[in-house]
Amino acid sequence: PLLFSLIGASVSVQFMEGRFVGKGLLILGVGLAVRLAVSVVCVWTPQFTWPERLFIAFAWLPKATVQAAIGGMALDAANAREGGPMAQEVAWGQQVLTLAVLSILVTAPVGA
Repeated sequence: PLLFSLIGASVSVQFMEGRFVGKGLLILGVGLAVRLAVSVVCVWTPQFTWPERLFIAFAWLPKATVQAAIGGMALDAANAREGGPMAQEVAWGQQVLTLAVLSILVTAPVGA
């Protein structure tokens, strides 16, 4: 809970542009759908029934722990740059952090 609280507190709403959030959610949705389909194909054996295959596929969905752990690293690296941070790098770091938080909000409830 502390890790998720810290990552959520570091996100600024001003960086959540509608176009960026929409693209991020689209990419996240496509990635999750592909991951789900590939998971079902990976366990496509006569040993498993359809409900078991779907259970395994949903169990392999991300739980958002990695996103919370490394979501802010790009922003930290931009701010720790020698010679001072560049504005474009800080903006990219904010976008990576925002997308990490969006992926947490989408995948954590599904994967829990």
